[in-house]
Amino acid sequence: MVETHPREVAFFGRITAAFTHDMRNVLAIIKESAGLMEDLLALSQNAAFPQKDRFARSLATIEAQAKRGIELSGRLNRFAHSTDEAVATFDLNEILEQVVFLSGRFARLKEVTLSLIPYADPLPVVASPIALHMAAFGCLECCWDRMAAGGNISLSLGQKGQEAIVSFVCQSGVDDEEDYSGWFYDSEAGQAIQKMVKNLSCRVECSEPGPGLALILSLGG
Repeated sequence: MVETHPREVAFFGRITAAFTHDMRNVLAIIKESAGLMEDLLALSQNAAFPQKDRFARSLATIEAQAKRGIELSGRLNRFAHSTDEAVATFDLNEILEQVVFLSGRFARLKEVTLSLIPYADPLPVVASPIALHMAAFGCLECCWDRMAAGGNISLSLGQKGQEAIVSFVCQSGVDDEEDYSGWFYDSEAGQAIQKMVKNLSCRVECSEPGPGLALILSLGG
């Protein structure tokens, strides 16, 4: 496996951010045009023409999907900008909310739901934003890959001293008799995360009583 240089990651993020910015503008124009056509249709409500109802429904669908596309491209734009700085200070609440959103499709394919319980106050962390995205996503993968369909992964944030703790708790869908801790520390996926988080100056542990994981980071700021 070829390792990617930080400059290559930054270049990828820069290009992606630029294109998603333009894509949002395209979708915004489509949404506004659909809205204008809906207004014109409403003004001519007394004028009958064939398939008027279907025309109105189609415009509503275009507007709704354009709105969804704007949100998706906006999220991707934010993610692309996470490569702007090798190390930055950020609120862990915001990063985890972004990770949950970006992981939604992967979770749906596994037929698992995700929920997030944010911390009441900002939790400032000094780290690589893109590396933290990868670490949190890796923890989610280690959870849903061992879960049956219909389970939920609950993410919650806490603080203990000068450390922030991100808990990934598998709620149902995991065999209670399974030695999740043994699997995690012995598996290729678990070892990959352990290696990854060393570069973040943090650690991943199996939560008790489990099954689940805890991503533990030093607070900064």
